[in-house]
Parts: sequence; structure tokens; C-alpha cells
Amino acid sequence: MLRNIASIAHGYIIWRYLVYRYHIKKNDAVLMLPDNNKEWNICGIKFLPSYMEKKMCNRALIFETKKNGRHIDAKFNGDLEFHILKRKQMRDLLSYYCLYRFFDNIVLLFIREPRDNRSEFALKNTSVSLEELICIGIYRLQKVPVNV
Repeated sequence: MLRNIASIAHGYIIWRYLVYRYHIKKNDAVLMLPDNNKEWNICGIKFLPSYMEKKMCNRALIFETKKNGRHIDAKFNGDLEFHILKRKQMRDLLSYYCLYRFFDNIVLLFIREPRDNRSEFALKNTSVSLEELICIGIYRLQKVPVNV
């Protein structure tokens, strides 16, 4: 339990640092790509403009564990920034976010975490596609955008 509390406190400190360092405002979208699953990352970035339009965001900050998502073919109307963040820091942010929804426009694209995340199970055992899972389940869009 003490480890969980330390993780949450570290997540809070990381978030405050990111807000200060990258000047994150309420009309910014933050996307965390902690997994090295290239297909998930590309799909998450592909539908980010639709999410930004829904949330009326002007700028997107994408945090990755490695420089692997820089091949963008999505159409962005605002600014787009890529940054590197350690996976443990993203996990600590997730712990903090599970306790307290500190920002409305943040998307943590975890596949297997937290423990009750059933995304991978849904993809393997149902007829849900990856695009539907990300658009409807994670980004909370009404439908999968067709013109992306």
C-alpha cells in the first residue's frame, strides 16, 4: 500500500512538472503512448485529430517511451509536439489519474494496465476492431471517423 501511495505522489509531481515544463493549458490534448505496440500507437495518433476537434483543443502533446511514432499521416489543425517520458513515469501518472481525474484532455493509451483493463481481451475474443476500441472506448467519440 505504501508503494501505491508513493506512486500516486510521484504521479502528481510528474504532472505538475509536465504542466510547468511544456506549458500545458486546458485547451491542449495530452496523449501518453506507454506501450511499444506500434499498431496501437499509430491508431491512437491517427484518431487524435477527431478527439481534438471534439474537445476543442488547439495543441497536442504526445509522450512516448521511445521515438517510434513520428511517422504521422494524420491531418492536424493545431500544433503537434512529441516528447519522451519513461514508462514508469507514465505508470505513476496512471496511478494518480486513477485516484483523481486531474485533467480532462489526457488520454493514457495503456493496453494491459490497470489490472482491470480488458482492451486486449476485447480485441482477441470479440468482433471489436482496434479502431472501434480506440475511437469509442478510449477517445469516447460517437463513431469511428471515416475520413481519417
